[in-house]
Amino acid sequence: MTKPLETRYARNGDIHLAYQVVGSGPIDLVMLPGLIAHLELQWEIDPRYRSWVRRLASFARLILVNTRGSGLSDRDVGDSTLDERVDDLVTVLDAVGSTRCALLGLSVSGALAVRMARRHPERVSSLVLCGAFILFSSAAILFQINAIVRGGETNYVSATLSLYVSLYNIFTSLLQILGVVGGDRD
Repeated sequence: MTKPLETRYARNGDIHLAYQVVGSGPIDLVMLPGLIAHLELQWEIDPRYRSWVRRLASFARLILVNTRGSGLSDRDVGDSTLDERVDDLVTVLDAVGSTRCALLGLSVSGALAVRMARRHPERVSSLVLCGAFILFSSAAILFQINAIVRGGETNYVSATLSLYVSLYNIFTSLLQILGVVGGDRD
């Protein structure tokens, strides 16, 4: 068994946020997890995860985070807004002394990474999105278009309406992520 990384906690109000830091490279790289994440369990049971973390830490100071409601961070926190999660991320960055970082947003944390870059561009040097959630919606749209074009859909009115609703949902989600509508405006 490989020795686990030290888990630390930052506090944003009443919420305790778990994070780990590994490596000492010239840039700070924050890895924001997907929907299901647990810092210590991932390290303990998945050798591929350990290898990936080590490789990232070979060129960067890697900051691993469990977002509120997941893993080792406080779980019973109710619903949270994207802006609250951005504030959580700023709290962790302050705790580790990071003034500027690259963000790696995995899956559903892609929206968090984009929102952080939008709200705090002075603190984000670059943005990497991997399997970002909005891509799932895009894939659904491509599937709907394919069904219409290839004749697999017989109710064209319903399919077209569904396609427009999906496009509208992606557009409004993107506007909300960018802070154009809903939430706090900067």
